This record gives sequence, structure tokens and C-alpha cells, in this order.
Amino acid sequence: MDDTVLGKVSCSTYLGVLLTTDITWASHISTCAKKANSRLGFIKRNLKGRPQSSKRTAYISLVRSIMEYSSVVWDPHLKKDKDALERVQRHATRWIYSSYSQRASVTIMLSALGLESLEQRREIARLTMVYKILNGYVAICLDDLDFCFADPRTRALNSNTSSALQKHFAANFLQEQFQPGTDFLQTLQRPTLGVSSRVGSYLRSSVPPPPSAYYTLRIADY
Repeated sequence: MDDTVLGKVSCSTYLGVLLTTDITWASHISTCAKKANSRLGFIKRNLKGRPQSSKRTAYISLVRSIMEYSSVVWDPHLKKDKDALERVQRHATRWIYSSYSQRASVTIMLSALGLESLEQRREIARLTMVYKILNGYVAICLDDLDFCFADPRTRALNSNTSSALQKHFAANFLQEQFQPGTDFLQTLQRPTLGVSSRVGSYLRSSVPPPPSAYYTLRIADY
């Protein structure tokens, strides 16, 4: 370019997401975990003796946000990548409670603080993105996507079933665009997807009503 030879790189950051030549997210997730750990160390040094509520707010706003930025794009399916992120949250939870005993249950602490697992929050983020795409709330043209629509005449969409999605993504679109976890991908390939009432409530409260009834995403509480 302009008589300058451009160097070849194996990874590059674009809009805050680390892209690699092998099209994997391990490097990005590792970078996120390291950055989150560094930020956690910073707030631990500066919030000594603060109440749990202040620590919790600082963790959510300054640490967890790092591990969730653009997560619908790079959501990991490998256990080692998931665990690398969850370890940061579990370490933060012990710090919030000032409890480092091996006999203390981090799971109970997380529940008491109202902190869901990061994997669960990423699943909600993906479902929210699906809802927004179907209802035209994001600048993604629905006609350019490879959707597979369920036939409303089939038994799978009978009123007696716990149907939450009347439409599901084709596997190639999910693999190329969303890169979700394997279990979630297999679930979305089914004609219907059961969503818990908590997820349904989240979608209803965070996204305005759809402008078109044709692409309505129905959430069934059960």
C-alpha cells in the first residue's frame, strides 16, 4: 500500500475483539480474563473495608463488563475457556464476602449476591440478540440470514407444548455468526425452544414490543 509492504500478523483487534487467523476465540477470552483479573486487583486495593454492596457494584460495573463485551460474538464452547471467565467471578465473590475458607460455598455466595453464572448471562444475551434480529431492532437484514422457520401446523407447535420460539436458526448461520456453545446450538436446531420464565421476563422487560406481528417471538412461562 503506497509502496509500503504490509506486515502479516496472526491476530488483530477490531472494535475491541481480538481476531486470529485460526478463527478461534481462545486468545480473546484469555485476554479478557487477564484484563478482568487486573481490574479486580485494582478495585481490591482501593476498596478495602468497603461494604459488600459497594464491592458488588464495583465488580459488576468495572470487572464483569469486561468479560461480557460483545459476548454474543465470541461466546466460548470449550470448558477451559468458560472456566477461565468463571474463575474471575468466583474470586471476586470471595473478595466481596471476605471469605476465603475452602469450606465456604462460593455457589451459595453467588446466589445470595444475585450473581448469575457468566455462561447463563451469555445465553440470555444471545436470546436477546435473536429477538432483536427477528423484530428489526438491530441493523441486520433478516433477508440476508439463513433462517429455518417452523411449520405452525406441526405438532411441535401445539398449544399444549412449552413453545417459546416459533423460529430457529439454521446451523450454518449460528456457527458462522454467533459461535454459541454446542449445547445451545443443538437446542436452537430443534423446532421449538423452551425458555425459562426468568429468561422470558428478561426479554420482555429489556426489549420493546415488536413492530410486526409476523416476527413475534412468543415467550411461554412454565
